[in-house]
Amino acid sequence: TENGEIFTLRGLDREQRAQYTFTVMLEERRASSKLTVAEVIVEVIDENDEIPTFTHVYHGTIKENSPPGTPVFLLPTTTIRAVDNDTRNNSQIVYQLTGAGSDRFAIQPNGAVLFAPRDDGILLDREQRADYKLDVHATDNGNLSSKTTLTIKVEDENDNAPIYETGPLFVLIPETAKAGSKIVQVKARDRDEMGPNSEIHYRISSSSFHSAQAQQQTLNDVIRIDSSTGELFVVGQLQPASSYNISVTATDSGGLSAQQQVNVTVIDVNDHRPVFERPMYNFVVFEGNYSKGALKLGTLKATDDDLGKNSQIEYLLLTDPQYEASLPIASPATNLASLLQQQNNNREQQQSSSAPPTFPISIDVHTGELFARGPIDREQRDTFIFKVMAIDMGEPALNSTC
Repeated sequence: TENGEIFTLRGLDREQRAQYTFTVMLEERRASSKLTVAEVIVEVIDENDEIPTFTHVYHGTIKENSPPGTPVFLLPTTTIRAVDNDTRNNSQIVYQLTGAGSDRFAIQPNGAVLFAPRDDGILLDREQRADYKLDVHATDNGNLSSKTTLTIKVEDENDNAPIYETGPLFVLIPETAKAGSKIVQVKARDRDEMGPNSEIHYRISSSSFHSAQAQQQTLNDVIRIDSSTGELFVVGQLQPASSYNISVTATDSGGLSAQQQVNVTVIDVNDHRPVFERPMYNFVVFEGNYSKGALKLGTLKATDDDLGKNSQIEYLLLTDPQYEASLPIASPATNLASLLQQQNNNREQQQSSSAPPTFPISIDVHTGELFARGPIDREQRDTFIFKVMAIDMGEPALNSTC
């Protein structure tokens, strides 16, 4: 222009071009014209017109129980960084974390993230919270801002011992259980993260054995445990009426452990029939009337190799063919008991009646003692041949005769 003013022809953007350099020529309009040349440098002054920009979303990891001040390991870069294309004060950025749990972390001016101390002193616990999803805000001096996300994963440490799902276990198992039969399964869980820290192995750490029989057993000969599943199973012949007090230890890969008590009681199975000491018994009795005073003829004795109730024996005198037909070898206990009751009722009716009993011999149901209880006349009958049944009290009841 004539007065030397310089104007812009369009808007300037310092971020596109920060400086312009050009030449200005000054010509004096006189008879003796003189040309003056000057170099002009124009600096474009920055305005805060650029928003801070993040180029990444960030992921971080930190171990649980880390002390305050521990840095969070960040990816894809070791620090969080936003870029502001303004200059000087306009490009200075302040970082801030927001979101649930943001008070647990602090971001430094250089973009490093640290685990922040708390007044209560509580450390990070993966079992309480496994990750934090936070917003990272970048704000320049002109209050222009943007944000990105930071996801922090709390890495597991082996700080939880296995915990059993139940208390002591009490198990009943029959003596006839075959090898391979499952007895019970103990189950423990570990609150650590799925993986090596929560892998559990089981073992029998101690045991004691109690038996009604004199023979002793080693637990490893009859019961073992699957170290992976916690299943206890039979491997040998169990002794009836015995019990095993077993302590099972669950251990994780870090050596933390817990114990559970398992009591296994072996119940007797009624698998033995009563056996008479002799296949046949012979007794001698003098003829006479024993209605008013019973005469003991002798005792029949049977034994049962079972234990407890299964070895208790009662005796039944079989004097009627229909009894023999209605008493198969494996008759249920209820049928036998009803026949015993019927026989006792018949005996009481006969004893209270003036008529002599039709069969003058009876047996004590508990002791097996044989008695003459009525008139015996040799001229009418010189021999009495009959069967006696020995019945155990098991379910189902087993019996034998002689």
